[in-house]
Amino acid sequence: MGRTKTDAQATAFELYVHTEKTQKEIAVLVGVAEKTIGTWSAAGQWESVRLAKRTTTHAIVAQLEDILKNQLAKTADKAAKEGLAKADADIITQLTNSIDQMRQGVPIRYIVQVLEEFTDYIRSNCDKRITEEVIGQQTGFLARIKDRLNNVSKR
Repeated sequence: MGRTKTDAQATAFELYVHTEKTQKEIAVLVGVAEKTIGTWSAAGQWESVRLAKRTTTHAIVAQLEDILKNQLAKTADKAAKEGLAKADADIITQLTNSIDQMRQGVPIRYIVQVLEEFTDYIRSNCDKRITEEVIGQQTGFLARIKDRLNNVSKR
């Protein structure tokens, strides 16, 4: 049995967001026209999703670690001969602190603020049953975030 349009579109989306393949390459793999991939991509704003995936905390931490490694490599010889310059030490300290902060994730106060704004939106745009259900789920969600933050701080 052949692939459905929905399956093809889902596969194309995953390939577009998670790989560096071009629309033409994806079209060949999925078995649709390149123009179809372009239409789906535009309608679903795939490029925005692709960019967002590239700027995740994990990706940014990896980039900072690469910068730190490069900085250490540049200063290793100099440090062995003369000691580490204050400016170099400051850069390394700043990068290390940035990595630690990013590994800890988003501060819970930001999560609470977003949830409050989302709750206001739900109250304004949804019926009472849905609003109560969403608010009821928030307590569990915040407990989960708190546990995650506690686990990160113990590392």
